Amino acid sequence: MATTQYNATAKVPDITKLITCISPDDTPLFSLMGTAAPATQVLHSWEEEELKGPEKNAQVEGFTYTTKEIDDSDLKSNVTQIFYKGYNITDTNKAVKRQNIKDVLGHKMQQAMKEIGLDCEYAILNNTKKVTGGKTVAREMGGVSYFIKSNRLGNGGVKRALTYGLLNDAIETVFGCGGSPNVIVCSGRNKRVLSGLLPLNTERSQAAANRKVSLRIDIFEGDFGRQRVVTNRWMGNDSVYVLSDEYLKKAYLRPFKKIDLPKKGSATEKAIEGEFTIEVRAEKAHAVICDLNGELPTA
Repeated sequence: MATTQYNATAKVPDITKLITCISPDDTPLFSLMGTAAPATQVLHSWEEEELKGPEKNAQVEGFTYTTKEIDDSDLKSNVTQIFYKGYNITDTNKAVKRQNIKDVLGHKMQQAMKEIGLDCEYAILNNTKKVTGGKTVAREMGGVSYFIKSNRLGNGGVKRALTYGLLNDAIETVFGCGGSPNVIVCSGRNKRVLSGLLPLNTERSQAAANRKVSLRIDIFEGDFGRQRVVTNRWMGNDSVYVLSDEYLKKAYLRPFKKIDLPKKGSATEKAIEGEFTIEVRAEKAHAVICDLNGELPTA
C-alpha cells in the first residue's frame, strides 16, 4: 500500500507568505495636521490676534489725526506629551529562523511605531484637558476638543439626531467667525448618517491620486463651500468636528527616534520615544457638534 500524506513525515509546513494583522493603524487627525516650528519648551506657546470687523470709514477734508491704543495679542499654549514604547526579544528567539519574518526586531519596531501613532491619535482626539504634570504626574497635551470653546453646538446633554441643518449650522458658525472650514471629522456611524442625509451634496469618491493613504475622502458641498468628510474609527458617535485644517499643527520638542537600550541579559531591548504637542490656533475657526445619538435616519 502506498504511503499517504496522513502518515508522511518531514513535511514542509504550509504557511502563507502574508502575516495578517486585523488591528487598524489609521490615524486621520494625526496625519491631517501639518508640522509647526519645533517646540523649544515643555510649555509651548503661540500668539493670536483678531481683526476688528468692518465699519464705516469716511473722513472730511482736513480732519485731525486720532489714534487708538492697539490691543495686545493673546498668548495660547499647550504642553508637550512624552510618548514611549519599549520592546524586547530574547537572543534565542532572535536567532530562530522564521517562515516570513527575516528581521524580527525590525518587524517589532514597525509594530511599535504604529502603536505609538495610535496613542498620538488617541491623545489628539480624547484629551479634554491639559495636564501640566509634575515629578510623579505625566504631562498631557490638550486635544482638539480642549481648545474648541466658542463653537460648541450642544443640546444640553439631550441626545439628538445629526441633521443636514445641524451640520450646516456648524459650518455657518465657523464661517461667520472668520474661519474657512474644510474638514468634517466623524465616526463610521455618523459617516453613514451623513451619507443617508446628503445624497445630492456628497461626491462619493475622489480620484485615488487625490487621496492620502490614511484617509478615505468624500466631499460635502453645501452653502459654504466644500468640506472633506474624514472617517475616524477612534471617534465616538456623540460628536462631529468641523475643522479648518490650516490652523492645526504638530510641534515636536523631540522627534520620535529609536533607542538601543543597554544589554542586561540574554535579550535585546529597544524603544521608541518622542515628545510633541499640538497647536489648535484660532479656535473660532473650528466647531464641534455635541449630544448626537448616532442613529441612522429612517426612510
